[in-house]
Amino acid sequence: MRNYKPKPESAAEAAEAVKKWSAPAAPALPESANASIAEELTAYESQAVEVEGQGTAAGGEVATKEEDWFEEDVAFGGDNAAHH
Repeated sequence: MRNYKPKPESAAEAAEAVKKWSAPAAPALPESANASIAEELTAYESQAVEVEGQGTAAGGEVATKEEDWFEEDVAFGGDNAAHH
């Protein structure tokens, strides 16, 4: 094994072993898609901006404040601990 020396390849042989790279052609966009994208973009731009926590509702009314639904158990270790 020590005496084995692989035969060096010439530049022509190395070029034949590798396929030349070429960039793929760009896919064509269907013409019907261009019209629908433009329509969707104009519809998006014409939408009203909705901001969370805004002071007024859409009809000009004052928005009601959200209630805090988290209820904290105040009696920690009180009478409830004696029942167990």
